[in-house]
Amino acid sequence: MWDWELLKNGSGCQRVDILANFKNEDFCYSKIVSFGSEDDEVVMHNHALYEIIFCVSGDVKYIVEGERYTLMDGSMLIIKPIVPHKLVMLSSRPFERHILYVSHVANTSAINQMLTRSLQTDMYERAGSFFIAPEDTGSIRTYFDSLCKACRQNDSGAGQLPPVFAQAIVAEFILQIKEKHPEHMSVGNSKTVDKVLLYLSNHFTEKITLGAIAEYFHISQDYCNRIFRKATGMSVMQYVLYSRVIFARQLLNEGYATGEAALQAGFSNYSGFFRAYKKVTGRSPKEDRRIVGEFNDN
Repeated sequence: MWDWELLKNGSGCQRVDILANFKNEDFCYSKIVSFGSEDDEVVMHNHALYEIIFCVSGDVKYIVEGERYTLMDGSMLIIKPIVPHKLVMLSSRPFERHILYVSHVANTSAINQMLTRSLQTDMYERAGSFFIAPEDTGSIRTYFDSLCKACRQNDSGAGQLPPVFAQAIVAEFILQIKEKHPEHMSVGNSKTVDKVLLYLSNHFTEKITLGAIAEYFHISQDYCNRIFRKATGMSVMQYVLYSRVIFARQLLNEGYATGEAALQAGFSNYSGFFRAYKKVTGRSPKEDRRIVGEFNDN
């Protein structure tokens, strides 16, 4: 279910080295280093996952719902599902970090329930991201280091440890936000955009137009596009196209035929799907399937 190439390359950096990784049906962990510069082109993106980033070292910032987070060594950023965000390299210094992705859709695991219940309270309902300063991440750093070490072990006994450490990281994060509260949070400043994002996440595979969306929310097309672009960095239809490609890529990774994946994702013809796929991912569906297959074989 994990499209690792998409997650790994979401930074838009020139090269990404994998130092450790682990995945099961509930979460995906990696320790990676990105090599790039401030000249690298990055795009705003989102996914139906919780993304927990622990910065080991680097010179970067994340843009989340208009909030800009400059990550310091030892700091931590948590991004909720569907929230648009992007990574910006501020220099050529390599960016090393731990990343924990927790599947959200149809995930009944303990780790997802812990996050969802804790972050869906009235206080954090509209918060899209949480930043924790280095002085408050000491114990979390220890758990991430242990998780990384467990992932590098080849024996079957050590293979049972990553889920334990992943849950410990989430539990410690929850304690931090309850006891000290995040140093910074991103909060969507438009309830209309929140509603449009939720609507699109549920209907992007259907036949949909900007006019229909604007009419549904009783606003003009121009206003709808303007506030949406301000919040996400994309127009409404760019967001729909991006979401369709991401979903199609997931289906391809799960073994769907290319034509069926395109149809399920909402594309009416293959040529339109091919152009959109190449524009968003930089590769053809066939190239992507080969790369993902090679990774899954490792």
